[in-house]
Amino acid sequence: MKQFIPALTIIGLTVAAAITYVIADNLIVALLLATTAVLVWGFTSIGDPPPRSENTPTPRAIKTYRKQHPGSSIGDAVRALRN
Repeated sequence: MKQFIPALTIIGLTVAAAITYVIADNLIVALLLATTAVLVWGFTSIGDPPPRSENTPTPRAIKTYRKQHPGSSIGDAVRALRN
């Protein structure tokens, strides 16, 4: 149930904004509720993060590679460490 709290909060705030605008005819409060819904949506992640593939190098390995090979980009380091 805990995983649904952000989604339910976003839906609830959006519905509250619509009801506030239509019934109470209060644009300021409706915009504040809608803005809060967008902020909650932007700062939360819904669902599980994507899994890391087995051959993805760690950030530490990328940093070490770039120190050993000055001028290489992050993409160069990732491609070199995957092989």
